[in-house]
Amino acid sequence: MFNLDLQLKKIIIKSPLLKPLIEWVEFVPTSKVDSASTNGRIIHYNPEALAICDESEQQFTIVHELMHIALEHMERQQGRDQFAFNYACDAVINQMIKKFGIPIPKGCVDCPDAEGLSAEEYYEIVINSPNYEELKKKYEGSIAKIFITPHTDWGKSFGNDKSKPTNIPTNEKEFAKKNKELKDKLADEYINSLLNGDSKEAGHDMNEEVNHELGDIGDPTTFANWQDLLLYQVNKSKASFDFFNGEYDAEGIWNYPYHRIRKKQAEVEILIDTSYSVSDDLVRAFLREVKSLVGNAKIKIGCFNEVFDGFAEIKDDNDIENFTIKTRGGTDFEVAVKSFESPTSTKIVFTDGYAPDPKSFCEAIWIVYSTAKINPPGGFVYNVDEKKILNQGRTI
Repeated sequence: MFNLDLQLKKIIIKSPLLKPLIEWVEFVPTSKVDSASTNGRIIHYNPEALAICDESEQQFTIVHELMHIALEHMERQQGRDQFAFNYACDAVINQMIKKFGIPIPKGCVDCPDAEGLSAEEYYEIVINSPNYEELKKKYEGSIAKIFITPHTDWGKSFGNDKSKPTNIPTNEKEFAKKNKELKDKLADEYINSLLNGDSKEAGHDMNEEVNHELGDIGDPTTFANWQDLLLYQVNKSKASFDFFNGEYDAEGIWNYPYHRIRKKQAEVEILIDTSYSVSDDLVRAFLREVKSLVGNAKIKIGCFNEVFDGFAEIKDDNDIENFTIKTRGGTDFEVAVKSFESPTSTKIVFTDGYAPDPKSFCEAIWIVYSTAKINPPGGFVYNVDEKKILNQGRTI
């Protein structure tokens, strides 16, 4: 069975940059092609031939033609040897399709050395190959004929149609970059919508499931104190989502894979500014409060001034009580933000705030135990009362 609408929805999930093109292209069923072909405006496809293929082969066939249109391969041939350019185009886009998560069917052009190259760059490799004639014979006699089209429609290109979407890069390298950026952005937005309980648009109301796993975690821009923000970030990092492993059902409704919502141990990385204003007692009190908030999350602490001393894990109360500052000196926030190790950890900088702002972006929680005003590029800054930290730390 071949359901074009369903496979197009799945293709958009794997390559969201193709969405406007899919809405623009005309899909025409016909028995006159082995599998599919395009002239740059219309994709002719053989539903009977595709019905005997598995789902990944169906997706590969359609997205292969879409990529020829997106990258304007018809217009770019420009007098080059037809077979060599066709082969080069297929070699390059098939590697791109593989990156989308769609495997290349057996027997199709599969050239790992084409990854990251343009069609023109790989054309030079093909046309100058000493085995060019053997390659041509092998390609034309491939067992994967259903997945290989001769591109005979390319001479009838509609590539200059001004209604064609213009926001899709026609350069292979730029397309791959922007497609990945868009896919990552959509995944982040979707995960955040789930974490904040706004998931009806996905086809199912995920509020009950997410709240059961994580509780109500709120909005990071509305927290009046660092403690609530810390809880938000730790709870968020406990969840692992895999948006792109979901499926559309036969009716085209998105089914989010509930089993992919799973808890993992959160990690908190704390950097202590060991300038002369901080005391061992203040740091210990702060660590006690953090540990009381984050529960069984993994806590790593490191000290910095103008250099970074490395991280050590805080496993229990004894580690807190045994903590001492070994070296002191001036403060360099750039050293601090570059010392964090994990891209997924909750990051904290504990400081008196008396140093120039860092230049590098870092989404950390800056806890400043003074009235100093800092403006780091990224993260949230909270000025706190040193005495309150000491008192809170003693009562925990």
